[in-house]
Amino acid sequence: MRNPIILILLWFYSIEFIPTLAQEKIALLYPKNTIANSEPSSEMQLDNYYNWELFLIQNKFKFEVIEDEQIQNELSNEYSLIILPSAICLSDDAIISLKEFLDDGNSVLATMGTGYKNISGETIGWQTFEELFGVKFISRAPKQAASKIHTLFGNLPLSKNIPAGFRLQVITDDNPIEVKINSESSFPVGYWQNSEIPFEGRDNSELTTSIVYGNRGKGNFVWLGFEASSVIGTKTHQAVMNQFLVNSINWLTDELVVQVDTWPNGKQSAAVISCDVEFQFANINYMLDMLEEENLLGNFYILTESIESTSLKRLAKFGDIGLHGDDHNSFRYQDYDKQFKRFYRGSAELEKQIGIKPNAFRPPETYYDHVTLDALSAMKINILSSDFIEDRAVPQFLDDYPNILIIPKTGFDDYDVFQRLKLTSVHDQAERYIADFLRTHEEGGLYSLNIHTQMQCLPNYVEALRKPILAFKSKDVWITTHSRTYEWWTKIKKLKLDQTKIENNRYLIEIYNTASESLENIVVSIYKKDFSDFFSSQIRLDGKITDYNSNTKLNKVSIPIPSLGPNEKKKITVEFD
Repeated sequence: MRNPIILILLWFYSIEFIPTLAQEKIALLYPKNTIANSEPSSEMQLDNYYNWELFLIQNKFKFEVIEDEQIQNELSNEYSLIILPSAICLSDDAIISLKEFLDDGNSVLATMGTGYKNISGETIGWQTFEELFGVKFISRAPKQAASKIHTLFGNLPLSKNIPAGFRLQVITDDNPIEVKINSESSFPVGYWQNSEIPFEGRDNSELTTSIVYGNRGKGNFVWLGFEASSVIGTKTHQAVMNQFLVNSINWLTDELVVQVDTWPNGKQSAAVISCDVEFQFANINYMLDMLEEENLLGNFYILTESIESTSLKRLAKFGDIGLHGDDHNSFRYQDYDKQFKRFYRGSAELEKQIGIKPNAFRPPETYYDHVTLDALSAMKINILSSDFIEDRAVPQFLDDYPNILIIPKTGFDDYDVFQRLKLTSVHDQAERYIADFLRTHEEGGLYSLNIHTQMQCLPNYVEALRKPILAFKSKDVWITTHSRTYEWWTKIKKLKLDQTKIENNRYLIEIYNTASESLENIVVSIYKKDFSDFFSSQIRLDGKITDYNSNTKLNKVSIPIPSLGPNEKKKITVEFD
């Protein structure tokens, strides 16, 4: 029996939603065989199906409901996408039909163990599932009290409007399926954190995933090893899951997916070398020597009670200055007056010695509280370099303090390396940093290599920075500072991007700078499932045919916009034959 609330919503949907342009037809499977064979009850499967109906209605996707028999009797090509919510029990004929449907150039969005059982509910194994999605089954995550974290990659057609490296919180009630990629035509959309130690730094070949996209024949698919309803946590996590599914459907139905690239010039990721310049202050010179050799800048967080003036004046020429405190006592739990005075004393000392007012802060002893944020805001210190793992691999402005940018911790610092992991070999230390960098790079995030003067800056350990620096330079990375990151993040949050489908083969994309200052080195990326359509397309920027870069692996074209002036709008038109 169908949920009466869903029936009411469907009625409103049929009245209110009248598409103005042709829309690809979507089929949603009512998995009757799976529901009939669910153990211990069918209630969870029914709820899951109704959640899919509700999602499609709320996001104004036009769809038709089909049942197992319609797949078994050859799936109609009138649909461009079929959604298979936990279609675990399928017949041999249904599997053949799905393969032909994909091979003909259509799309599938599936969850859980598609075809893992036959229509009687008998287990037939993972071979069909593995062949369909180009993966290798690894395990079912055991039910446990705590949730698990599944990180999402940025810079993908499925990650539009999702922070790069977002750490999705997933409960394990339905035993999520973990897989590894087993085909050159399948790609992970992220990975599970399968260790109690964050940033375990393992080789990518060891990581498992539960979100995969790719192609089979002429068709494309997106597969999830858990249900959307398994995503818990704050509303942000649920909003991210909703956005991911919207992106997936838009991409699978061959709509354009358009986004502004996260970093300047379309770089894949960003990296910062930063140092807490505190005890054994003069050791900073060993790091400065290396930065000078490598022609790089750094970010320096100064503990003003430890200043050695000659070294301070030298480091001011090698990057941006932040405050680490007037002393190394924690700010947390101190009242506002005391915290404000500490910020004032530290800032005044730096202005006195080198004429620079710091705009960034890294808390001594890790911790801070809302009073710290109040004092930072009053002092107009706008960057907080966090020693905590946030819910993403990119910076974010705080809702209650919109001018304060949190820089997330995205890898182990030298305190972790020396004290937690007990690594004493320069080679092992370097490899540890590189592993964290490569993971963050794949996520599309900001990697901060944070060190201390009394640890990694020691003369017998500083050489461990060399290989990570070379790794930064070998990749498509914006090597920057936290202060420059703040400038970029402040500007791009004021960009507005609108996308309109004018005709069935013509799109208008408008990018508008609402800020009072110019923004340079913007890149707009356009993804399309059928990438070959771009071969016969015309792309214009403000009416003139423009150059663009192609990426056939990601099925995208990237359009550079060197400069966008204050309150300026540019128009991109894309027309397909």
